Amino acid sequence: KLSQKKESTVRPNSAPTASLLHNNLIHHGYGILIIHDAAGQMVDSTVLQWELETETLPGTPGDWTIELIFASARGRADFTLTPKP
Repeated sequence: KLSQKKESTVRPNSAPTASLLHNNLIHHGYGILIIHDAAGQMVDSTVLQWELETETLPGTPGDWTIELIFASARGRADFTLTPKP
């Protein structure tokens, strides 16, 4: 049986897209990062990985919700979300 944990936070994004840099180190289990824009539309869904650079889909600027889902995960979630005009 997988143990599951969810965490969420809200971060402002003044642009319609954002650059996303992953430096996650999950050595057991896995983690998923899900980002919703200010209108509640999903703009990114990515498995937490090491040294991955991506960009979100275009969305509504404002307060974006970041949700982390961990499944039997051990390690570190470390990512940077930077507004990209």
